[in-house]
Amino acid sequence: MNDKAQNVTRSETTPAPGSAAEREMRAERILDAAAELLIAWGYRRVTIDEVARRAQVGKGTVYLHFRTKTVLFLTVLMRKQSEMIERLLDLIDADPATILPSRIARILYGWVHEEPLIRAVVLGDPDTLGTLARDAMEVAGDVQERRVSALTFHFDLLRDRGVLRTDVSRDQQVHAYTAVVVGFLTIDPLLPLKPLSFEAKADSLALTVRNALETDVPSADLTAVAAEVGRYYRELAAHVRAAVDKQTRI
Repeated sequence: MNDKAQNVTRSETTPAPGSAAEREMRAERILDAAAELLIAWGYRRVTIDEVARRAQVGKGTVYLHFRTKTVLFLTVLMRKQSEMIERLLDLIDADPATILPSRIARILYGWVHEEPLIRAVVLGDPDTLGTLARDAMEVAGDVQERRVSALTFHFDLLRDRGVLRTDVSRDQQVHAYTAVVVGFLTIDPLLPLKPLSFEAKADSLALTVRNALETDVPSADLTAVAAEVGRYYRELAAHVRAAVDKQTRI
């Protein structure tokens, strides 16, 4: 291969030093390294030095993109959250009945156990979830507010169309839904009982949410509602991606 061909190949695969593309690739490498270390070691044990070493950059370069360790790891989680919203949207497009809270609860329960990053945060060191949740309001409070807004909008639509019960307030339903899902995810270490299979626990969660919140509405009635819910979650996904870009400081 001649020098000209080598230069063309190199320019097609390697961004120019200092370019926006190069900075973006470097930031993604840092986020990937942080995610891997969070899964392997847990939030408290990971240091910026270790992240820099794994990403093959200097410690100062990590801080160039992410001003604190908290910002870095919240950005890691927001990036994963954006991916999960997109996955949920694909499921809603394929089957409108996915918007039922009982269905989403079961899906989320499975994803928490399947996704190593989410499992490490939710099911790993309990202090990690609490620490990051508290810091999230300060670092990315608008994202947290949009997540709550998306869920309340979702529940309001289902209540208006007769899919959810209306004998209790929407805020009570959102609280109960969240408490039940979190409870199912975190209760196992506290129960000295014979362990259930994953499928049995997931089914039990879906049944609990369905009995507590939902009415009997044919799936065919959910198509129009699913389109509205999907539109709102697409806006949420775009907002989360924008927050990731903002925190990354490319």
